Amino acid sequence: ARNLQRFAQDYVARPHPPRTPAEWQELPGVGPYTAAAIMSISFGAPAACVDGNVVRILARLTADATEFRDSATAAKAFAPLAESLLPAATPGDHNQAMMELGATVCFRQNPLCLTCPVRSFCAAARRGEPEAFPRLAPKRMEQRTVTRVWCERAGALLLYRAAAGARRFAGLHE
Repeated sequence: ARNLQRFAQDYVARPHPPRTPAEWQELPGVGPYTAAAIMSISFGAPAACVDGNVVRILARLTADATEFRDSATAAKAFAPLAESLLPAATPGDHNQAMMELGATVCFRQNPLCLTCPVRSFCAAARRGEPEAFPRLAPKRMEQRTVTRVWCERAGALLLYRAAAGARRFAGLHE
């Protein structure tokens, strides 16, 4: 809610609405994906949306065997390909189609290859191993134990307030 409020305040304080992806990204909470989606869908600007779904589609279409550190690194790597595939006349429709294809057909596990409209172009489907793409390095998990204590004395409850700049629970009480 705080971020949405900051976004709204920054947006209305501008002399004119953002007109480029870079200007949208100056607003709090707006990254490359959101900026591209706004520009292409709302204004017909040629900006490719590259998220996990699009990365999965492009990695499978090309059977790119590169192992990426994470999905953000993969998104940066596939951005030029996504841009090159973007039709100049209907970039918003194309972006929405890619999002929809990734969300409803090209699942991470058990993709619906038999009903996929781009199956004939898909190198991973031809190889019979669509789930092998994209190749992302396994996430390292760090297990932590957090102990909480309920302190009450004379009907008063002890609360701890996280620092305003904390990564998690900023300004909130525990």
